[in-house]
Amino acid sequence: MNSNKNFNSKMSGFDLDCVKYMVPQADKLSSGSIQEIVFVTDFGQVVGDILLLNCRNKLQKKHAIHNANVRSMIESSSEGVGRIFVEYNTSKGGIQYFVGSAFAVTNNIIVTADHNVDAIREKDEVTFTLHRIFITFDPYTRFQEEVGIENMLELELLPKVVDSLDEFKSTPYELNSTFRRNDFRFLRFKNGEVSPTFLLPKHIPEETNCVVIGTPGSVDKTTFVNDHPSENSDELFEDLKERMDSFQRKTISSGSCEQTLEGFMLHRCPTLKGFSGGLVVILSKPMTYQYFSGIHIGGSMGINKNVFISVNRPEFAVEYALAIQNDTYFVAQNKNNLVDYFSTFSEETKNYANNLYKILFN
Repeated sequence: MNSNKNFNSKMSGFDLDCVKYMVPQADKLSSGSIQEIVFVTDFGQVVGDILLLNCRNKLQKKHAIHNANVRSMIESSSEGVGRIFVEYNTSKGGIQYFVGSAFAVTNNIIVTADHNVDAIREKDEVTFTLHRIFITFDPYTRFQEEVGIENMLELELLPKVVDSLDEFKSTPYELNSTFRRNDFRFLRFKNGEVSPTFLLPKHIPEETNCVVIGTPGSVDKTTFVNDHPSENSDELFEDLKERMDSFQRKTISSGSCEQTLEGFMLHRCPTLKGFSGGLVVILSKPMTYQYFSGIHIGGSMGINKNVFISVNRPEFAVEYALAIQNDTYFVAQNKNNLVDYFSTFSEETKNYANNLYKILFN
């Protein structure tokens, strides 16, 4: 959905020119430790498609999508997908940025994977303490080359409720040893900015084709080969590097959406570290508005699948309802689509967000 408000001034030209900025010096840029899966055939060929956007969030001409409706939906939806830079102070006195993907669900509210914005991280006997979170919607975001913190928008975390509710506490499934059951987190712009566009939740349809939109992190060959051991790892890395234009660009990855497993949805869109928190859209017909089907949270080598959290999950619906219910203008403007989404949940779920349900259903 297009924003009904104007851009903040420092973002007003982001879709016109690929302007380069420098970010402050940091000790290191990390895409985190969550696994991501690139699917390959027995001949070492990538399964699924990888599409790139130009600096105006338009698909490059070499990517031939013959369905104009699908092409338009992908391009317009991608405008609401950003790359987050999460700034941590280290116990050694330095600064480190962790990166991930995120997308807008209202004019001023963003969602990402919860593990992208952990308050505390521990690694190699170093403690990282969350300091600030920034987002940019620019398709070109190479660290220390094209994006500067001073040109990004600062975010702040919204309180998270469902983790403390008995109804939604984690069940000891096998996948929960790798993934958090409620691995999603809502944020808002700290200084009143608005996103270029936003997406609305839509229940998972029966169609099986989906796309993930996010930004892969900086990928070095040694790490990639270690993460994807095979006879063709070197060639696979070079292929991906070429197809993703040396990484760190907003990327559309397409593939198949598969079954539900232990409360998670599985897919076979090829992803790399940095995609976590990215937009998942299951392509359905008709596509009459910009919507999202879930949030990509990583991959599991054990089951050889990538994983996302579906908007069908009641705990997601509760957290989303609490995040948006005080924005009466947004709710009124999108009432019909929100009614379609929230009407399928149980009375127990509705009780957690009475204010929203009164607006929608009274």
